[in-house]
Amino acid sequence: MINKRFNDHIDSIISNYDNGVIKIAGDIEFSMAKDISQYTHYILSKYTDDGVDANGNPYRFRNVGNAIVDLEFRAKNLDRKNIQYTATDGDYVFSMIVNKEVQQFMKDENWGQFIDDFQRKKTEYGSVLVKNTAGQIDIANWNYIKANPRDIIGGEIIEEHELSPLELKRKGWKNTDDVLLAHKKVKDIWEDIKVLDIDGEFPKEYFDENDDTGETVLKNVILAVVSGEKFLLHEQDLSELRYKYFTRKKVEGRDWGIGVWEEVREPQIAINEAVIEESEARTLSGKVVLKTNKKGLPDASAIVNGEMVYLEDNEYLDTLNLMPSGGLQQYQSSIDNWFLNLQRDQSAFNAMTGEEVKAGTPFAGQALQASQAGSIFNKRRDQDGFNIREILVD
Repeated sequence: MINKRFNDHIDSIISNYDNGVIKIAGDIEFSMAKDISQYTHYILSKYTDDGVDANGNPYRFRNVGNAIVDLEFRAKNLDRKNIQYTATDGDYVFSMIVNKEVQQFMKDENWGQFIDDFQRKKTEYGSVLVKNTAGQIDIANWNYIKANPRDIIGGEIIEEHELSPLELKRKGWKNTDDVLLAHKKVKDIWEDIKVLDIDGEFPKEYFDENDDTGETVLKNVILAVVSGEKFLLHEQDLSELRYKYFTRKKVEGRDWGIGVWEEVREPQIAINEAVIEESEARTLSGKVVLKTNKKGLPDASAIVNGEMVYLEDNEYLDTLNLMPSGGLQQYQSSIDNWFLNLQRDQSAFNAMTGEEVKAGTPFAGQALQASQAGSIFNKRRDQDGFNIREILVD
């Protein structure tokens, strides 16, 4: 039986995460759920709204952020072969044996893929959450996580899953039959069931109403949710939290880090706006509109090709120019300017991307840009290396 206070506590965490905001620097509102959703849309080149014009036609999404993510990911990439243990006491033979064991372990556990996923997630979102369940290392999907934006690892962490009835049955948790019976009454038998995997420190009285010591306990609790009703599937005391949390760049007032997509969000929005305006202007300029002071002329669409129209001396029949005064090039200029600023901000110089530089650009200048950008990415590679070493040691 689930304690009502525990149940209400979990509902409050989920509601605050989904709908609440925190204030940074007094007046800056931050919603972790909203930002994660926005970045996921942008990674997939999707607008956060419908992204369609008045006629229902989709606007094109000119993605500039994914290329910057790829650049940083390539520039700071670590390979599992880069992870080496060195002897501190002169016993190099033992060090060599340890390295062979570590490399074999990482090969068996597919750590090459884990390192790639770790680095990309950290680059894209600015934060990565690693979960260790009985030696099984996984990287959490931020779209399934509910946590405290001010203290992600220090508060409760709720991971939301959707399991099929068959998957749920295979887990072997208690009360599974009750869940499946309740699920069958309200939904199609093959529809997925929502499961909440919860880690956190809770008052002992949440689990034992007779406990009035005021002490807390670190727990892993797994619940199934069917039409708002919760079923306890699993409960376990923990000696330590199963998660480790790492950030790319910290910011005051919140625990959520800054990733590439947050840094390029404003340029991406501005470029999207220019693309939409250009699309609308192109559609408008492609229309043929006539202006005249002669009465009785047929609709322009009804005029036959080659038809003669007779005008008096004071009458006129002209086309109306719907092209913007600056032409369509003004939109491309705006896009180019935003992209140029984005490249400077992200150290995505031509010397780093491999693009052809402008004629007359001095080689020394290119070398300086490459060196400056390389030092930034090297620093981030070192940071990732320290994080991965910590996970590996655990």
